[in-house]
Amino acid sequence: MVKNIQILSEEPSPANEDTVYIGSVETAARLLHQGSLTSQTMLLLSGEDASLEEAFWRKDIACLFCRLSTQEILNRANSCFFDFSQWINRLYLSACRSKDAQPLLDEAAARLHIPLFLLNSGYRLIASNVDYAFENAYIQQLLSCGYLSADSIDTFLQSPPPSRKTASVPPDLYEALLEPNSYGVLAQLKYRTNTFGRLLVFTETNRRDAALFDYVKILVSLIREHSLINNREQFESDTEFSSLIGDLIERKISGEEELASRLFRLPVLPPKYYTCIVVSFETDQKSLPTGLILHALSEIFPFSHTAVYQGDLILLAKTPKGVWEIPFDKERLQKLLERYHAYASIGNKSSFISSIRPIYLQTKAAIALGKALNSDPNQRLFYYDDYTTYHLIDLCQRFGYDFHENNLIYLCTPKYTILKRHDIEEHDNLCEILEAYIKNNCNTTKTAKDLYLHRNTVINKISRIEEIIGRSLDDWNLQMMLMLSAMVMNYAEKYRKEDLLHPVKKYSPGS
Repeated sequence: MVKNIQILSEEPSPANEDTVYIGSVETAARLLHQGSLTSQTMLLLSGEDASLEEAFWRKDIACLFCRLSTQEILNRANSCFFDFSQWINRLYLSACRSKDAQPLLDEAAARLHIPLFLLNSGYRLIASNVDYAFENAYIQQLLSCGYLSADSIDTFLQSPPPSRKTASVPPDLYEALLEPNSYGVLAQLKYRTNTFGRLLVFTETNRRDAALFDYVKILVSLIREHSLINNREQFESDTEFSSLIGDLIERKISGEEELASRLFRLPVLPPKYYTCIVVSFETDQKSLPTGLILHALSEIFPFSHTAVYQGDLILLAKTPKGVWEIPFDKERLQKLLERYHAYASIGNKSSFISSIRPIYLQTKAAIALGKALNSDPNQRLFYYDDYTTYHLIDLCQRFGYDFHENNLIYLCTPKYTILKRHDIEEHDNLCEILEAYIKNNCNTTKTAKDLYLHRNTVINKISRIEEIIGRSLDDWNLQMMLMLSAMVMNYAEKYRKEDLLHPVKKYSPGS
């Protein structure tokens, strides 16, 4: 990129590749003869000389001959350079002021007057500016579908490049002459060896646009820097897989065809049967060595696919078909979680990658529920199986307003609430004994042992419970209703911090 403009000096001196030199044809001819003008030198010359133009071409010296005087060329070049510098500054300001890439693309399109598309690693549209769009099959597909199909990608990559292919074209940037009469540039956005996105631009021409090519290189550098500043943790994982998982969770995959195309382009397919594991971090941490943590997790859970989504680490651990529990070093995982102030949850097993959204949401919910409901403050690993019922209660709380009007007491059987009120008024512990009794399959000996009570005390308490509710606890359906009611109460008190027996009236679902 040009960083300076200078008058071509009469004194021979080495030329800088990032400087445009302005002078007369005569001065340039003398310096060429003296060997001061080398390959990659950029010149703006006053005058014309066909033989000199050929000599410059052979030495790969970029030169433009003008009929203007040297001073007029200098004035116009300085004006253009100032305008270009101001545009670069506006790009940087757009990148600094927003975590979103859209303002950056808008600023770029305002100068270039071409359609710009920012794609993720799976060729799905992230941001775009189509103020200057024209008739083009790729543009139409991106605008209508939100992604490029596998056939479109292959067609673009197999399209002929411009005839003038120079050594300055980096391997991460592909040019193509497309039908009808358009030129496209596809540039990869990379972090280390991983491609985390692509910039795709088009212009209405049937030849290579050298200026556009240089503009794209500038934009790629800036977008890469912007992305790494705002989403660095994402790029320390398998970026293509992270992109796919994120799009599945956010319901951005349009159908089976797009999913098959995305899976086909993954370096390694996810396991046929997998168990979902989610790791979340405490929110007050400034910076985390995500790559190091993922590496440690991959050693604890070998044969896993890893992804980063909104700060969470997601692992799809390979699980054999007939196996339901994955073996791993629990002590090592606990130490890792403690070191980085993290919590983990092990969710359900599945054979469908398309099911990752509900499975991720379930697994993620177990962390929040476990932190609130578990009695051990040092517990950092939770299993969704242990919190499935609590999650169902949570879903009822969040989505059942029309039924319970923000009071989950309506999910409880009155037989349990009357016991709860009795305990409060009489300073008794019938509910505690009831829960332990049901958990121990109605075995009074085990219940007494768990609660450090005499067996006769438990027998008397159970009789008192049956007297209050007017039913025998031998009924399994009654046991289930009472246990569910106990869990609803526990959820409300510990997770929601609410007293269901003395509710505060709320008049909206969101309150």
